[in-house]
This record gives sequence, structure tokens and C-alpha cells, in this order.
Amino acid sequence: MPLFLLPLLAGAGGFGLGWWSGSNYGWIMWLLIAVFAYFGFKKMGVI
Repeated sequence: MPLFLLPLLAGAGGFGLGWWSGSNYGWIMWLLIAVFAYFGFKKMGVI
């Protein structure tokens, strides 16, 4: 599995958990996690 898919999978999992728990802010946390993971991987040169 390509490493650049990890933030997407983690984000989808976080979004699912947020929706399941009824949190209105779940999608915001998902977005922040995905963005930070993307820039983190980009800075490390993974993607």
C-alpha cells in the first residue's frame, strides 16, 4: 500500500468514528488530521 494513502485511511476512520459518536466536529477533526498528516509526510519526503 502506498504510504500517501495512510492519511486518507486515517482520516476516513476518524470521520467514521466522529459520525458514529454523533460529534458535529468529527469532520473538522478529520480534516485537520488529514492536512497535518499530508504536510508531515511531505516534509519527511515520503510523498
